[in-house]
Amino acid sequence: MILSTSTVLFSIFLFANLIVGLLAGRRVKNLRDYSIGNRDFSTGALTATIVATWIGGGTMIYGLANIYSNGLGFIIPLLGTSLGLLLTGLVTDRMGEFLNNLFVAEAMGDLYGKLARIITAFSGILWGIGGLAIQFKVVAKILTLIFGFEGPGVTIAAALIIIIYSAFGGIRAVTTTDIFQFFAFGIFVPILALVIWNSIKEPHKAIYTLATNPIFSFKELIGWNTKSANFLTFLIYGITPTMVPAVFQRIVMAQGLTQARKAYTYAAGVSVLMFLFVIWIGILLLANNPNLSPNNLLNFIIDNYSYTWLKGLIGIGIISMAMSTADSDLNSSAVLFVNDIIKPLGIFNKNLMLITRVLALVLGAFALLLALRMQDLLSILLLSGSFYMPIVSVPLLLAIFGFRSTTRAVLIGMSAGFITVLWWEIFMGKTGINSLGLGMVANLIFLIGSHYILQEQGGWIGIQKKRTLIGSKASPPRSLEKVYW
Repeated sequence: MILSTSTVLFSIFLFANLIVGLLAGRRVKNLRDYSIGNRDFSTGALTATIVATWIGGGTMIYGLANIYSNGLGFIIPLLGTSLGLLLTGLVTDRMGEFLNNLFVAEAMGDLYGKLARIITAFSGILWGIGGLAIQFKVVAKILTLIFGFEGPGVTIAAALIIIIYSAFGGIRAVTTTDIFQFFAFGIFVPILALVIWNSIKEPHKAIYTLATNPIFSFKELIGWNTKSANFLTFLIYGITPTMVPAVFQRIVMAQGLTQARKAYTYAAGVSVLMFLFVIWIGILLLANNPNLSPNNLLNFIIDNYSYTWLKGLIGIGIISMAMSTADSDLNSSAVLFVNDIIKPLGIFNKNLMLITRVLALVLGAFALLLALRMQDLLSILLLSGSFYMPIVSVPLLLAIFGFRSTTRAVLIGMSAGFITVLWWEIFMGKTGINSLGLGMVANLIFLIGSHYILQEQGGWIGIQKKRTLIGSKASPPRSLEKVYW
């Protein structure tokens, strides 16, 4: 009876998402509608879709496991991601010149040329596919743990629902379902925390655990070791305004910079609350049961704290977190492929909407295959992140803060970031230290270094109302001006 009730609730939830998503996407007429809509979203809707995209299903699986086993070494970087959202909101004031762009790759192309645009697009697509695969893995795990469904067939069926409404409905469908999913996991996480808190017979154990367990001591994070290095890497990764495709997309979806700043500021506050509930769940589990396997915490919660109604709510809540991130990654990846690879190369000039939807189906299927083959969520995350953060984030953030260089210097920096990550993974992977931060530092050093050593044009020119594409010494300076109002 418990299984049938949970299954019915879950089936209704999936079907409702499919219908809502398809109905919301009926007004899509062109690629601009598909990618950013008509810029008529309310601040509340933008806030909800930002939070829903930012907090994925891995937070309740991978996140809980690391809170339980690593304590502050994971809690601080996790909360740091909320600071990253806040900082993203603050830097939007400097992004007026980018509001005419559909996506981040187009912005990079206007700044540094076609090759930089295509590289950024490929990096963003790989990021999106990795993120999509992670969420599909989460969906598969929840279907097995809560609903007892086994085999890849069920995972494929659930993934197809996400792929279909995202592929055919565009960003309006994504945003509408994100709001729906935001309320689903926004209700589930606090309720679960309260249920676990009420079931503990000795609540003071939580305070005692925080005071005595070494994983909650700041001393454990200080030193020259793998744990400290990874802590610092993930902290930098978390607080950096990453400007990944979905983040950039939410900014240009806004009615203006003021609304974008407000939405990201509100989203940062909401995400802190959500993360604090998740952190509190992990601490309560550790205090009450210090000998559990971190990888089986969700199994333990389901077996020990799930009533008839709560079991279905857990499933819906976690899968909502996964779906709300997955649909955004799929939408951004498909638009990047069409707008920033196909169009610049002049491969197809007609039926762009049809091509976008077909590519969304293809990229979704590819991510599904990746999810079925790879087992470790963290490996997928770091793999996809390594193709974006060390390549794109550095020159883009420098441009936002007012530093411009030439195409040559930017490509040197991008190459250095990628080569550093590749070299480290091949030759130094056994150290256990993540290469993502090293790649970003290499990009920064080589970009700035090559700019001044080669005496390139540009430098710290400040916030621009018009965009300038600075030429390299190998070619005459070119300019591309676009008024952002």
